[in-house]
This record gives sequence, structure tokens and C-alpha cells, in this order.
Amino acid sequence: MSTRTLPKLPRPSLSREWLRSAGLQFLLSLVLSLALWTFVSFSVNPTARLELSVPVVFGEPPAGLILVDPATGEPVQPNRRVEVLVVGPQLDLNQLTAADFRATVDLSQLTAGLHSVPVHVEGPRGVRIRQVEPASIEVRLAPLASRTLPVAALPRNNPPFLYQARAITVTAKEAVASGPSDLMQRVVRIVAPVDLNGRTSSFTEEVALVAVDSADQPVPGITLTPARTRVSVQIVPRVDRQRVAVAPRIINQPAPGYVAEDVDWNPRFVDVISPLPLSGPIETEPIDLTGRTESFTTTVKLVNPDPATTQLLTDTVTVSIPIRPFRIPTEVPWFVAVTPVNVAPTVQATVQPPGLTITISGTADQLQQLVTNSPQATVDVAGLGPGSYTLPVTIELPPGLRLVGAPPQVTVTITPVATPTAVPGVQGG
Repeated sequence: MSTRTLPKLPRPSLSREWLRSAGLQFLLSLVLSLALWTFVSFSVNPTARLELSVPVVFGEPPAGLILVDPATGEPVQPNRRVEVLVVGPQLDLNQLTAADFRATVDLSQLTAGLHSVPVHVEGPRGVRIRQVEPASIEVRLAPLASRTLPVAALPRNNPPFLYQARAITVTAKEAVASGPSDLMQRVVRIVAPVDLNGRTSSFTEEVALVAVDSADQPVPGITLTPARTRVSVQIVPRVDRQRVAVAPRIINQPAPGYVAEDVDWNPRFVDVISPLPLSGPIETEPIDLTGRTESFTTTVKLVNPDPATTQLLTDTVTVSIPIRPFRIPTEVPWFVAVTPVNVAPTVQATVQPPGLTITISGTADQLQQLVTNSPQATVDVAGLGPGSYTLPVTIELPPGLRLVGAPPQVTVTITPVATPTAVPGVQGG
């Protein structure tokens, strides 16, 4: 079988004119396509603007520095935001929220002092960040200081009357205080405040520690380690009982021609509770004799000399006052209560009788002084120990008046002050 070879056909050649014409047609088609795509895109998804409020994240400062408030110097955890303006296709912006952006401030290269640091904002692709307001934030860095200081209890207020705090113990003996160096210079000690108001029994509780200055005022912005401690307080009853004399306080005078004498009262002594020894008698409320012509008996209250620290176990006294006429105008009988003076704090003095009627002489004008200036009767027991003594009474009269007869004498009995009675279950400390 014989093979027949076909003749080769000539390949058509492209002329330069054809190529130029085809290229121009392609370029024109491409431009028209782009124009059409742009028109459709801007008609369906135009470029838009969006404003978002984005929180700012502050980076860590260099070691040994702390971020503080520029005005007060106290440590701060900044809560700042910036307004971010972005542009892009409207359909893309409709999907965006503030969570899609991150605003940061870099503090890692700063030194101590005041700085204006730029805010760096990052967002998703396809949108442009046009503006950030504010573009920078003012920050202040301060050196960080720390010290180990002792811890002490700081009692506030007082327990109720008849109770006292005897012992206060704190578990934490010391704590580490740290904060900006300017504030740390004000710290003097660390205290555990404990409120004793209303406390009538021992207690233990956990309290927050506080860094304070020399006036025991809290210093802000200080971190304490540990931050809390346990405080134990022993509350015990107060037993400071003593016996004190009672003296009626009589003011003004009866009607002309009448005099009060041989005044009697009950009780003559009362028991009081006070942390301090009381000197002298406790007086009653004033008993006014103005215009009186008849004897009478009245019940009056005792005047507490210091209600903040003293409690009267008996607070009323019954006083009997005889009112009698007198006939000698130049000699006036006058009742005076006798008060012991210079009584040692370890003893108590009892006067018998506790009051005397003395006779005072003078002119009618001089005797008028007695209305406003009553005589005083005292007996001096300085240096006397327990026992009974007969002692003279010293009478002090207004100017121009004199005592009729010899100075009277009284019997003074001096006894030791009773020791406080222990309260069952309370140990002395």
C-alpha cells in the first residue's frame, strides 16, 4: 500500500493594521466595562462616613513607674475613649462597630513625668481611618516606691458607759505599702481601724488596713500587702466605785423675819462610778427659799459633775428645811453645810453634824449681803489618816459681818476608800 503525502497549506499572516484595530477595540471594551462597573458600584454601594467611639487601651509603663492622675498624683486605671472617623463602602460600614477597632497608647518608652502620647488606631481592611479625636492623650508617670511599716490598731469611739477596752491585738504585725513616691513620702504608719461604739463584749473581726499620715488621716492611692488583718478586742466592765458626800444647794432667803435652820437631807452620801476620784460633795439642784414662811420638804435631783465619765447610782435627795421666824434684827441665825477640804484621795471624810446653825451679827445693811453671798463652812483634814477627830470649823463671812460666839467644832471620821469590787469572770490586766 502506497502512502500519499498531502500538500502543506500556507499559514495566514496577521497584519499590523489588524492587530492595532483589535487592540483598540479591546482597550475600549475594558474602559467601558470599568466605567459601567464604577457606575453600578457607586449607585448600589456608595462611599460613606462613620463615626465610632472607641475605648483606649493603655500599655504597661516601664518597670519602676506607675501611671498616675496628672492633677492629684494618685494611681489611675484610665477610662478614655477616642472618636474615630472612617470612610469606605456603605455596605461595609453598616457591618462595623467599635469592637472592630483597637485604639492603643504605648507607654513602654516613656520616662517619669508628663507626656503627650499619640493614639494609634487599627481597623479592618477595606475602610480608611480619616480622623482620630483626640489624636494624643496626656499621661503622667511617677516613680513607684515601697516600704515595710509596722501595723497598729486605731480605736475609734468608745464603748458604752461602764465598759472599757482593755486589750487590743492585731494579727498582722507589719505590711508593705507601695505607691507613687510623692504619696509614699506622706505615709507614717499603717493602722487597723476598729470601731468600739456600742461594744459591750469582747470580739474579733477582720478589718481593712489603712496607710495614714502624721495626723492619722488616710493617704490615698497606696496599695497594702496584706490588705486586711484580724483584730481582737477585750471589752470588760468598769468597776471604779466610790462614795461621795451630798450637799443641798440652797439659794436666796425666806421672807423678811424668817430664817432656815437645821436643814436635813437623805441620803447624805451616794455611790458613784467614775474613773477619777471626785473631790468635794455633789450638790443638788438649787432649792429656792425666796419668800418662804413655812417649813417644807422637797425631793431634788443631784447634779452629775461629769455625765460623760461619771454615773450616779442614786440621783435624788430628799431635803427637809425648817423655816422659823427670828426676833433679833442685828443677829441672824444661818444654816451652813460643813465641807471637809484637803481630803487625801485614799480616804473619805464624814462630818458630824454635817451642817450647823451659826449666829451672824451686823448692821441691817450688812446682813443684806447674805441674800447673795452665803457664808462658807469648811473643816481642814490635811495630813490626817483613818480615825475620828474633833476639829474646828472655819467660817468665811461676807465683809463687815462677824460670827457670834466661838468657832464651832465638829467630829470628822476618816476611813479608807473601799477597793473596787471585782466583777466575776473579768481578769485584771
